[in-house]
Parts: sequence; structure tokens; C-alpha cells
Amino acid sequence: MTFMTYKKHITALLCLFVLSFGIPAAEKKIILGGDAGWPSFLSSRNITKTPGRFGKEAVSISTASAALTPATDLLLNFENTEDYDCTGNYRIFSSNLIRTDDTIMGKYAALGKGGERGLEVRGSSGSMFGREGPTGSFTLSFWLNPSLAENGENVLSWRSSRNMENIPVYQMISAAFFNNKIEWTFTNIFSMSNSVKNISFSGKSMIIPNVWALHTLCFNEETGLLEYFVNGKTEAVLYTTANGRENTGVYIPVLGFPADIEIGSGFTGKIDDFCIQRTVVPPDYRQVRFNLSGAYFESKAIGPLLSGSRITALDALIDKPEQTDVQFFIRAGTNYHTWTADYPQWIPVENNTPLSEVGGIWFQVAAALYSDGAGTNTPSITEITLHYEEKEAPLPPIRVFAQAQDGCVELSWLASAGSSVSGYTVYYGEAPGEYLGKIALEGASPIDAGNVLTQRLSGLRNGTIYYFAVAAYEETETRIEGVLSQEVYARPLRGKK
Repeated sequence: MTFMTYKKHITALLCLFVLSFGIPAAEKKIILGGDAGWPSFLSSRNITKTPGRFGKEAVSISTASAALTPATDLLLNFENTEDYDCTGNYRIFSSNLIRTDDTIMGKYAALGKGGERGLEVRGSSGSMFGREGPTGSFTLSFWLNPSLAENGENVLSWRSSRNMENIPVYQMISAAFFNNKIEWTFTNIFSMSNSVKNISFSGKSMIIPNVWALHTLCFNEETGLLEYFVNGKTEAVLYTTANGRENTGVYIPVLGFPADIEIGSGFTGKIDDFCIQRTVVPPDYRQVRFNLSGAYFESKAIGPLLSGSRITALDALIDKPEQTDVQFFIRAGTNYHTWTADYPQWIPVENNTPLSEVGGIWFQVAAALYSDGAGTNTPSITEITLHYEEKEAPLPPIRVFAQAQDGCVELSWLASAGSSVSGYTVYYGEAPGEYLGKIALEGASPIDAGNVLTQRLSGLRNGTIYYFAVAAYEETETRIEGVLSQEVYARPLRGKK
């Protein structure tokens, strides 16, 4: 037996095996996230994109940035390309701060590089610093991440004057670094009748460079209680009263002529969520870094896949700090245009656990992310891999025959070995492997022959050689067509029968 004869026998045996038993379904996968990054979601709540594993993009719970309330007087969250006050009460007069994504809340913070001027805001007549008179109770808070914490760096500065008995009196409010702490100064601000009380104090803890910390200053006009907190811990407590104790005459803050507020003048470092509330707010109200309600997203519909496809496993690359959690859901169906929020039903699935009953043409993935009870940590998802199997396409006809006649060719074939064939498609053309024929009276290539084993192609040119191949298909919601059969050829000739 020659080598070529032996090779033909081996090839024939392999073809017989494939046609008889088919090829096992190869596992396939769909990846969300990972190297390509996360696509847009069909819907999401409290989701943000952050750095994940191996330098890839991850999704996690968004930070609990300061929210607007009726009592919010000023809110600078630096989330947009241009600085502006989210309340609309203040106008940015000038700014030398730049945007940075090294943030503590939201996507961006403001970065100061130590210039003389930082950010200057000018209040409208309805704002606390845009008119003369008492301020009432207030809460001033901001996140700070200083690079140097050197003496003289200003976080907040306001300078103006006030007429008292027709005498102009200089006024100042300042929060500046001194001896690695923030020193608060109120000059001629707190008043009672025609007297004023100057106040100056510092926190107890040293400011640590390159570490984010939340600073909160609260004043209660009813009791005169003035409190300073860092990260929710008390740093200073005093009463703006005549004798410095509770339940005596209260000195209240009274502002003079409207003047600009300077934020971050000479400051090197980052500032985020600078907020003034015209009420007393609990000192821990912004210690919650991540939304306690968690986060949720639903992917867009994935598909269409071949009929009979099924998800075999969900494999997600996640990080779960202590007390946090992630739960995944999958649903599947045949026509996602009819889907609603509750139909098809979402099926909870475990990470890295085999699945057996999630099948269809279209799929959708959802995930719920839960923070710890204090809102200090968030889980993250770097990548979701859906492992799935598709129903095998029908096998081609076992053998195809072409009989040339006058102006036509009679094709016939042996039925596909597959059990789910709905019909056959005939391809033809005038060059090997190029089935671009258009001349046959039965139609251009390819021709849907239906569930038969013969097809006549008439109207062909005598003397021209034609090449043919046949594929089987399964008719479902979307047609699944298999590979082409072995190519055959025929040349119609005049007078040939």
C-alpha cells in the first residue's frame, strides 16, 4: 500500500467517525471587563469604575459623596471638567486648582500645587457668605490630603469688615496649617450686642501628609457649641458664650460686607467635597465612604448565540474585603425584546460553580455588591467570564453528486448524519471555493433547497464548468447552518442528457 493510499484510508475513517458521532462541543466563553474594560450597562445603581486586579478596570460601589439637601449652602465636589458650586449659590471667580483622579469621594478631587491663589468663590445674595448678617447654625466639612502640611498653607480664608457703631471692624475666618495641625481662627466674627469674641483653636492630632482625612466644623447657634472633628473623632470643643460654658449668653457669628471665599491658597495637596450646610449635621454623617445601600448592575443582552446554548459556569475575578459581599444573577431566553424587569426570572448563581439549567439564545448577567456595615469598604469585580456550550451545527451531507446536462446540472446528495436537520443550502459558482453564482433560474447562490436530497440548477451556460457544495441547516429562532460538504463540479454541454 502506497503512502497516498494509506493517507486516503485514514482520512476516510476520520470522516466516517466525524459523520457518525460528531465533534464534541468545545467550551466557549464570553468575558465582561478584563483586558477590554467594562462595557456600558443596561442599568446600574451606585456603580463606579476603579482600578482592579493586574492593572485592569474594575467595578465597585460608588462613594457616598456629599448630597445636596435644602440646607446645603455650598458644595464643591470637583466631579466635572469645570469647577462650579453644585447648589448654584456661589460663582467661581478664579481657580488654580486642577483635576486629579486620586480621590476619596467620587471620580475626581482638586489638586493644589502651592500657588498663591487656589479657588475663589463669590456668593449670591441668598448665600451665607453673600450677604451681611447672622449665619445661624452651620456645618463646614471637607476631605483633605496634604502633601506637605507646612505652616501658612491655607485651606480656607475669608476676609472682610463690619460696621459696629459706625466703626469699621476687620473680620477674618481662617483654617490654616500650623505645627502640623489645622488652626481655626475667627476674628471679630462672634458677636453679642456690641461686643465681639475672638476665637482660635487647633485640633489635637497631627496632620499626616499624603493621607485623606475628613475635617468637620459644627456650630449650634442655640447653645453656642463649636466642635471640630477629624475623621469623626473630636479634636476640639468650646462654647462661644460669655463664660465659655453652656447655658449662658451666646456669641453668634455675624458676617459683614460680602467677600470672596478663598479655598486652598498656597496649599499643596488634594481637596475633595468641600461643603457648607446651614444646619448642624452629625459629625459622622460623611464617614460613610461607600453607599450603604450597595450597588447593582445589569449587563446588556448577550447574543444571539446558537439555539440550545447553555451557560456552564460563571467565573468572576473579585475582591471581597471583610464583611463585604457580591452576588451574581443570570437569566436566559429566546427573544430579549419581550423581556421585562422580572421576566425571564433572574437565577442566583454562585461564583465558580457549575450550572446546568441556564440555556437559551440570549443571556444577561447582573451583580449586587454590598459594602460592610460601616460603609468603609467595597467589593470589586475585575472580570466576569461566562463559560458556555453551543449546540453543534448540523453535519454536511455525507456525499454530493453532480450530473451535467444540457444547460443544467442535477445535484443530489446523501442525507446528513445529524438528527436535527431542517433542510439544505446549495452553493454554486464558476471558480473552486468561490460560490458567487447568479445565473441559475432557481436563484443566486446560495439556494435554499428545503428538506430534500436533490436540486436542479437550470439556465446554466453550456461549456462552463461549475462548482458546487451543500450545507445542512437547522431551523430554529435563528438558522444554524453547518459547514459545507466536499466540493463537486460539472460542465453542462449542448445535447448532453
